Amino acid sequence: MRPDRHSKVGMWETLTNYLCYLKELCMKYKIGVICVCQINRGGEERPSLGNLKGTGAIEEISDEVFLCYKKKEDLDSDIKTHENYVVDIAKNRFGVTGIFNIFAKLDQAKFYNNYDDYRCVRDY
Repeated sequence: MRPDRHSKVGMWETLTNYLCYLKELCMKYKIGVICVCQINRGGEERPSLGNLKGTGAIEEISDEVFLCYKKKEDLDSDIKTHENYVVDIAKNRFGVTGIFNIFAKLDQAKFYNNYDDYRCVRDY
């Protein structure tokens, strides 16, 4: 999403306007919207809300923010036996926050709570 070159509105304002529009849609139709955002990793091992790229409006407008990432030791491993991800519920306006692990079969778009469930699933 790029602002028009001839527009006087910058990228920050454009992104903020899109986010406000998405929030209005959610409230009007009582639906959820998943918005994916790139993060700046600034050398930190674990991302935080401050790493969201683009605008502070993402953090301000959203009801929930989930940060998904791989642990550094999993990235450095030569052996790829499973896809282990960390999910950090960094913001939850209506509930609890916290960190948990999930296992994923990304080629099948399936996620599992624990390694035993992941391991028992047959590939079809």
